[in-house]
Amino acid sequence: MTTARAVVVIIGLAALVGVGFGGRAAWRKWEARSKSASSTQDSVRGYLKKHASPKDFKSGYDFNLRAGVSSMQTNAARLRDEAITLRTNLAQAQKELGALLKESTDAGERQRVAKRVTATVAELLADREKRLSVRALELGTAKSNLTTITTNVAVLQDTVTQLETHSTTASNEFALAQTALNNETALNNQTARATARGAAAVKQQEFASIDRRLSTARQSLAIAQKRFETLNNGSALAETNLFLVQTNVTALRAEALEKQDALVKITEQATARQAALAAKQSQVRSLRGTLTESEDAATKARRDLVSKEQSLANQHAAFAREIRTNITAAPSYEAIYTWIGRALWTSDRLLENDDLPDQRSGAMLAEDAANYAIQNAENPWLAARICEGWVWSNLEKYDAPGKPKVALNQVLQTCANAFTRAGETNNLVKNFQLRLQHAPNPRAADGVRYYLANLLEQSGSNSEALELYRTIQDTNLLGYAQRRIAVVEKRIQKP
Repeated sequence: MTTARAVVVIIGLAALVGVGFGGRAAWRKWEARSKSASSTQDSVRGYLKKHASPKDFKSGYDFNLRAGVSSMQTNAARLRDEAITLRTNLAQAQKELGALLKESTDAGERQRVAKRVTATVAELLADREKRLSVRALELGTAKSNLTTITTNVAVLQDTVTQLETHSTTASNEFALAQTALNNETALNNQTARATARGAAAVKQQEFASIDRRLSTARQSLAIAQKRFETLNNGSALAETNLFLVQTNVTALRAEALEKQDALVKITEQATARQAALAAKQSQVRSLRGTLTESEDAATKARRDLVSKEQSLANQHAAFAREIRTNITAAPSYEAIYTWIGRALWTSDRLLENDDLPDQRSGAMLAEDAANYAIQNAENPWLAARICEGWVWSNLEKYDAPGKPKVALNQVLQTCANAFTRAGETNNLVKNFQLRLQHAPNPRAADGVRYYLANLLEQSGSNSEALELYRTIQDTNLLGYAQRRIAVVEKRIQKP
């Protein structure tokens, strides 16, 4: 590399000696020609393709990594939101499950109470129906006995009536017989008196017999009538008891039906609550399983995302380190050009990306390539062309918007070094103008003005230099600027 550099230097000196001061003016005019960034890039690519070995500039840089990270971030956020939604749904389902469990327990208790009440009413109804059968049987017996006693009373009544009639007849006959006896007594006929006494005695006996039978019949009738009264009262009471039991049984049957209907409804409600509880329990189990799967997926997505984000965060540094390592260890200029070409090839694709961080990485790789062209390839011309083609056209990408232009000023310093070594004064002037345009503060701007004015002064542009010296206000440079103003004014006034 030392020999090549010596050749370049010798050629440069020869050219300077050969063309003299007139040659310098021509060279400056040539340098000031209008060139587009794309044409400059094409010339660099052609130069590298010609001098590099190997000539394959493709790199292993993962240009889809940032999009992949973005996609993974979206997916991780989606999974996180899904897990949050599932946790919310699970909490709601568990709350609903608690309410259903209480409702199911309450419904089960109401069902148990309703069963007990229904069973109690059914038992009471069965008892009353048995009692009703007994009362009905009692009433039937009472009515049967009443019918029998009624018949007996009637028979006895007829017997008493007949006996009373017979008694009257017998009494009359006895009276007649007694009268006849009395009449016969007045007679002296013993036979007639004996016959009359006999007839009277017979009638008296008949009357006494009938009277005894009548007395007995009357006693039996009285007993029968009393029995009738007792049985009649008993029958009325039996009817009343039967009616009361029938009324009670009717009410109990209605109540039993009502309780049974209520039990059916309560059982349906309890069954519905149990079914709803079972469904909700199934839903809670399903949600728990789904939540576990979702949280596992979200955890894995976050872990993969962190790994991918780490890869993305390190990708530029790792690739820049790979370029630097290979250029440092390159065995030839050709190999250095290959790695510079790979840096620029990668830079082109990153600059085409819509993501600002990728664009910034691409711009930084271009500045690295310019540095390698100066320091390792010892090719100021190549470095200057890289600054023209890549760096200048992407100045807004080196620093984040609204941030101090720290990286940008460093990059422009790299380009200043390239243009200085290449002897390209016009580009150096333009580079100073860009530094002035992007100065981070007034003091830095005055520093750039001073050095730019000095450069213009050396290149013979005294009027432009004088104008810049006069705009300097920084106290640290004001004295130097005023001395240079005096010198340049004299130089301009000198015929």
